[in-house]
Amino acid sequence: MDQLMQLDIWTKDLADLRQRLAVAIAVLAVTQATRAAQAHARLSGAVARFEASAIPPEVFASELQAIQHSLVPQPR
Repeated sequence: MDQLMQLDIWTKDLADLRQRLAVAIAVLAVTQATRAAQAHARLSGAVARFEASAIPPEVFASELQAIQHSLVPQPR
C-alpha cells in the first residue's frame, strides 16, 4: 500500500472520528440543557413552596441539596 492510499484511509478515519465527536457533543449539550431545565423547574417549585410556608426550612434545604446533586453528572 503506498503512502497516498494510507493518507486517504487516515483522512477518512479522521473525518469519521470528527463526525462521531460532533454527535457526542450535541448529545451532551442536549442532556445538560434538559438537566438544567428540570433543575430550574424543581428549584422554582421548592422556592414557591418555601415562600408560601408550605415546607419547613430543613425540607427546603434538603430539596436544594437534591437539586444540586442532580446537576452533577453521574459516572456510567
